[in-house]
Amino acid sequence: MDRVNERLNGKHGSITHSALGNIPQFTFPPVDLAGSQKFQEVCRSLWEKGIVSTLTMLQMHGYDMDQELERKKHEQLVESPVGKSNT
Repeated sequence: MDRVNERLNGKHGSITHSALGNIPQFTFPPVDLAGSQKFQEVCRSLWEKGIVSTLTMLQMHGYDMDQELERKKHEQLVESPVGKSNT
């Protein structure tokens, strides 16, 4: 941090702290871990151990639990002819 302050203040070895108006703001871009296989394995392991909720696990894999529940409800209402026999 001293190096940053020296650059902001313009003199080597001078001020080792920033004035309130000169405090740099560091920003980091978000990191999407949902595509990481190792991250997904860790999430599943935590879910299986009961450490994280089902909602959290689904969100970490990119699913919307409310949407999935609606889809399941819709699947139950629709009868599929697959697997039925006319005997």
